[in-house]
Amino acid sequence: MIRFHDPVWLIGLGVAVPFAIVALRWFATMTSARRWSAIIARTVLIAVIVGSLAGAASVRTTDEVAVIALVDVSDSVRRFSEAGDLGNGTPANADPIEAARRLLGLAGAERGEEDLLGIVAFGERAITVATPTAAEVSQRTLDVDKGSGTAIARAMRTGASLIPPTASGRFLLISDGNQTSGDALAEAQRLAALGIPVDVLPVRTKVEREVVVERLDAPPRAPVDSVVTLRVALRATERASGTLRILRENEPVDLNGSAPGTGIRVNLDPGVNIERVEVPLRGGRIHRFEAIFEPDQGDTDRSNNRATASTVSPGRGSVLLLTTEFESPLGPVLRDAGFDVSKVGPESSPVSLLELEPHDLIVLESVPADELPEDTQELIVTSVRELGLGLVMVGGRGSFAAGGWRGSVIEPLLPVHLDLPERLTIPQAAVVFVIDSSGSMSRPVGGSMRTQQVVANEATALAIQSLDAGDLTGIVAFNLQARTILPIAANTPERATEAALSIASGGGTDIGPALERAGSMLRSVEAQQKEIIVLTDGYSEDPERLPEIAGSLRDANIRITTIGVGDEADGETLQEVAAAGGGLYYSVLNPLALPRIFIKAVRLVREPMIKNERFTPVFLGGGSPITLGIEPLLGSSPDLYGLALARTKEEPGVTTSIVTPAGEPVLADWNAGLGRVVAFTSDARAVWARDWLTWPGYREMWTSIARAASRPSPDPGLALTTTVQEGRLKLRMEAQSEDGSPIDYLRIPATVFGPNGSREVMLEQTGPGVYEAIAPAPETGSYYIIASPSDGAAGLPPVFSAVGVAAGAELRALEADLDLLRDIAQQSGGRVLAPSDVRAESLFDRSLTEPREAEVPLYSTLLLWAVAVLMLDIGTRRIAWDRLRFHAPEDAGTQRKRGLAAAMVTDRLGRSRSKRDGGEAALGAADADRLATREAAERRRRLREQALASKDTASSGPRAAPIERATKKQEPDAPADGGASGLLAAKKRARERMDDE
Repeated sequence: MIRFHDPVWLIGLGVAVPFAIVALRWFATMTSARRWSAIIARTVLIAVIVGSLAGAASVRTTDEVAVIALVDVSDSVRRFSEAGDLGNGTPANADPIEAARRLLGLAGAERGEEDLLGIVAFGERAITVATPTAAEVSQRTLDVDKGSGTAIARAMRTGASLIPPTASGRFLLISDGNQTSGDALAEAQRLAALGIPVDVLPVRTKVEREVVVERLDAPPRAPVDSVVTLRVALRATERASGTLRILRENEPVDLNGSAPGTGIRVNLDPGVNIERVEVPLRGGRIHRFEAIFEPDQGDTDRSNNRATASTVSPGRGSVLLLTTEFESPLGPVLRDAGFDVSKVGPESSPVSLLELEPHDLIVLESVPADELPEDTQELIVTSVRELGLGLVMVGGRGSFAAGGWRGSVIEPLLPVHLDLPERLTIPQAAVVFVIDSSGSMSRPVGGSMRTQQVVANEATALAIQSLDAGDLTGIVAFNLQARTILPIAANTPERATEAALSIASGGGTDIGPALERAGSMLRSVEAQQKEIIVLTDGYSEDPERLPEIAGSLRDANIRITTIGVGDEADGETLQEVAAAGGGLYYSVLNPLALPRIFIKAVRLVREPMIKNERFTPVFLGGGSPITLGIEPLLGSSPDLYGLALARTKEEPGVTTSIVTPAGEPVLADWNAGLGRVVAFTSDARAVWARDWLTWPGYREMWTSIARAASRPSPDPGLALTTTVQEGRLKLRMEAQSEDGSPIDYLRIPATVFGPNGSREVMLEQTGPGVYEAIAPAPETGSYYIIASPSDGAAGLPPVFSAVGVAAGAELRALEADLDLLRDIAQQSGGRVLAPSDVRAESLFDRSLTEPREAEVPLYSTLLLWAVAVLMLDIGTRRIAWDRLRFHAPEDAGTQRKRGLAAAMVTDRLGRSRSKRDGGEAALGAADADRLATREAAERRRRLREQALASKDTASSGPRAAPIERATKKQEPDAPADGGASGLLAAKKRARERMDDE
């Protein structure tokens, strides 16, 4: 049977009627057979195209039945189910998954050829083990990557996609019904509409001596230094006892007071038991708790004996002090002011936004840019601009431009400029980079395609870019010879970068000539600080003369820094050269560290960015929150003894409160995004600020700076709550103004930090002042959410929330959900089966299924037919096939007649040619006579040959004796009219000869 899905296209068949009428006239010159064949071919072509457009499909009724076995292989089935309940003589302590596989094997062995069996194994994920087939599938493994949880609905959707279009489908669900995600009942209703019933084989569970920590409840918010009450829900299958412990920030909380141990003893009755414990909060914004129950006797599964929760505090201000100083006076000052201060070195800086989030202010005290990881710098920028984190940069020899911060991602945040005018950078620094370009520099780095030369060239270019425009730079490359790659001149990063990247490897190693050339370049310029930075990875020719060259350069106030790359570099000689040249030696085993080493070496050259002289600070007046209330103290501050040079930023929002008598900025601040950034270019310790340490205004100023720059407390009108439902986080924020009216049309992006990474979501408004979003939470553990609301262009304080997803959620259900399984069968039109019912005659019972119409689209078939009929249509109109003749062999008489006909044709052709030639040119009488005579003779010759050929063809048997020819008669001369009379005579004679023969 043929079915059309879009039968309206069948109207196009009417086109064939007018086409046939027109074709009868157009093809009138064809024979009747060709004409009608062309009309029929074109009509068939139209019908094929119309059928394809109408969606023709072949429909047939089939009795095939495909049963998809949905086998639950989740942890709850593996650990708690009774394998013996699946029958087949399986012991109760056997693997339940293996028992299910054996059960399917017995049912599959009894099925017929049209009985198809497929298998889907599922936990949190659904994996296709076998597509429906008549072949044996029970031997395939069910040990798949199932995930953590039970998603029955997902398994149903996967199974529905496997049912072939030619077969009726049924499901056999083997599960305990303890779903952790999805809606199995809704999916069963959808399958019922598709005609796919779900038979259910319940897997019953039997759990003894089991205790489950169902949840740990903590208040979502609580003040710092308060005591919160945690609520622990424990469920036991029978009476049990054990110890309950609480961890805070992964450290045990003492719940016993003066009693030994940190945990408390609990006695549990069958069912749910609630235990309440009080835990004091520490400083910080996030408080993480974990409840752990340790039973006295054996437990079936201990992975469900713990749960987590979190509490968020507005905080009294947490300060992260990043410093290279062993002792910093800022730490005690801020602690005395009530701040929680965490002092760490740059190497221990936060590496994720979640680690940085608990802090309200970050202080960089004389931290060089090359010592703070770039990832941390990016985090600081994001936190300041988008999350309102405060940032204070304190001066020192490793800060601002002297610390290499020029060109960094943090530089745009600062309220001062780091590119200095020429009057501030005199005397200037002059640096010549002496780069090894020997053949050994072509060795690859770390198994990659990059060579040591490439890394060294890129590091040189990066170091040059960190220098100021007023500096002088040059590049010398060397192997056995020294060559100038970049003559020393004012720093142009683009030109210098191009020159550095052009250095190629090849040859030996001789450092001496390169040092002498670099020294000659530096002697020709004027600069306060002159530096040569040498990089090599091998041994030099004449190494004994290198310290002597370095010493002579030092006498010319030229310092030498050496860098040895790899374990084959001559470290001893390079160290001697650096010592003789008054510089430093760096040993670099990993070439990928070269950029950091180069920038560090250049930073040491930038001593001109430091101003070491005593000055009296000039207070320009109030106007900034950081000086509010301390203006009288700042107007009478002691002298400072130095600062890291910077330039005032003349931009809206920047407030420069203190300057030097020469106008260089000392204290400046502004807002960068949602955060406030403060720059203090002098230091905060007993070097440049040694007189400030005993000044009362020192403590007041830094306390005021910390309070004004710290992240503001969350808006009390913004409340973010987070709940966990079936493996998903539901985020809900309620926004209200001070008078209680809802705040609408906010834009609220949020970042969800989970155990395995972060995810961005957007909260959408669902009601007046209500915004919601859903985020997946597939893994167990703690989830932290940072929402950053904004009202148009105005940013609001970020809002923080946290929630815990309990480990082993599916293992908290200690009994099979038989009610859910029965409802699935009822909603889909299936049955609740016993193990004895899992047989081929039951699973593939045709009385329970309707015969299925198998529909196969004919589009591809019709397309091939269309091509074939099109070729036939073209061929029957273009090829005169009706003129082709196939004859039997001719007899002698027929051959003679054909020869005579050929002669007559030749005669007509000759006459036509004669007329054409006569018409083309006027011939004389004599010419005409000669031409007529020749043509007559030629015609006679051809006639004789044709007659002889016809005679030879007609003869059979022995060859006849030659015929003796009569003497040729004299023919009269051809008349002058072109030989017409001669031709008639020749024809007559030819007929006579043929008659005689």
